[in-house]
Amino acid sequence: MILGGYFADKGWVKWSIAIGAILFTSGFYLTGTATSLAQLYINYGLIAGLGQGFAYSGCLSNTLRLFPDKRGLASGIITGGMGLAAVFASPIANSLILSHDAQHAFRTIGLAYIVIVLVASVFVQKAPAGYKPDGWNPPTSSAQNVVNKTWIDILKTPVFYVVIAMFFVGAFSGLMIASNARTIGTSMFGLSATVAALYVSLYSIANSSGRFIWGTCFR
Repeated sequence: MILGGYFADKGWVKWSIAIGAILFTSGFYLTGTATSLAQLYINYGLIAGLGQGFAYSGCLSNTLRLFPDKRGLASGIITGGMGLAAVFASPIANSLILSHDAQHAFRTIGLAYIVIVLVASVFVQKAPAGYKPDGWNPPTSSAQNVVNKTWIDILKTPVFYVVIAMFFVGAFSGLMIASNARTIGTSMFGLSATVAALYVSLYSIANSSGRFIWGTCFR
């Protein structure tokens, strides 16, 4: 995400998304060819993880620049879209796993992702520098003693690490449940794979709705 944000700041939004798409989908496809735990970690954890960070940060930062008057709503839609994706991906992946195996599912979905994301990246428009919608002016801050800091200065600020810890705990717990929701359903509650996939979709709908709703509450 850090590298993707850097690319976006330099105006290379399409590159950030395209690189993210290639890495993410390549990692997904290669996971379907993995024959060891090390290959799984490298392909899915490292390559696909880097790709997701590139694409996500590029999309989010550019969208916030395009909608400075609706930053909360825009970020809610972007992050909500990520949560909503599992509604469609979960039953498709489950069907592929049942009809073939998990590796086939990774390869098939990986090929589909590369087409979808690369085609979508063509329509991405770079936000003009200093863009403001017609009739909108940035709100004036009433805060006293506001100091702009460089990223190096931020790293020296203790409260920065408190914020990082807060986000880490929230993201860690949420992702841990999301990634194991299907297994929890089948092992703890005796659900069939199909019903468990349905509950994963319901969880994703709630996840996406929460991001969208809370995004509209803040600007």
